[in-house]
Order: sequence, then structure tokens, then C-alpha cells
Amino acid sequence: MNAIQVLQAGRRYLKSLVDDLSESQLTLIPNGYNNNVLWHLGHLVAIQQALHYRRAGLPMYIDDVFMERFDKDSSPRRWNAKPDVGEIMRLLTDLPDRLLADYEAGKFIGPYDGFTTRSGFSLKTVEDAFLFNNFHEGIHTGNVMAMKKALR
Repeated sequence: MNAIQVLQAGRRYLKSLVDDLSESQLTLIPNGYNNNVLWHLGHLVAIQQALHYRRAGLPMYIDDVFMERFDKDSSPRRWNAKPDVGEIMRLLTDLPDRLLADYEAGKFIGPYDGFTTRSGFSLKTVEDAFLFNNFHEGIHTGNVMAMKKALR
């Protein structure tokens, strides 16, 4: 199993975790939290796109408004309008497949704008970013699991 396959499997698992939540549960910020489940889902989409596409000099499959809503240090408390839940769910599940297809098609052959993450990971290649992204996804999947318990 490679890193993109791990991403695909992780996203399927994450979607199964939230399939039974209502739209109001997805958008409710539980006591003691700064964001909601929907923010975590959109955040994973946004960061995956930024790590893999933007830093590789490729166009992302999300727009600037989506990125502003879900980028690091963003908050659902600052949303002017509620994001489209269906679109987020579609992107959450579809974009890992598109990533695999793009990678296999050789779209990531150009230079990668490497950097060191806040957590100290040095990402020098898109393949490094594939691996780091799975670490990041795991953190937020755990947050979603905790939030889901808080919503019950």
C-alpha cells in the first residue's frame, strides 16, 4: 500500500464516521472546541490540495474562497455563509482518486516548493508531502472522532 492508497482508505473511513451526522451536527461547534466537524473535513481537503498541488506549481481543484474558509488558522466562526456540505463530502472522497490519477499521469514532475511544517517535518518532494499529509489527516480524524462523541 502506498501513501496515496492510505489517503484513499483514510478518507473512506472518515466519511463513514460522519455519514450518520446531520447537517446541524456537522456545523455545530461543541463546547470546548474552536471549530466543527465540517471545518475539519474541509480543512483536510484544503491542506491536501495546498501541499500536493499548490506547492508543486499545479492548479488546485478548489477555489480561493474554499481555501480561505478551511486553511490553517481559519475558523467557522468567521464564515459569512455556511459551506455546501455536499460539495465538501464530494471533494473529500473524490480528490484522493484524482491525486492518484494525476500522479500516475506524471503531472508532478516539476519542482516542489519545499518547506518545514509547524511540527518540524521537512518536506522536500511531493512524495514527502504525501507521507506528511497522512500524518495530518490522522490528527484531524482523531479530532473528528472526539467531536462526534461530544455531539452525542
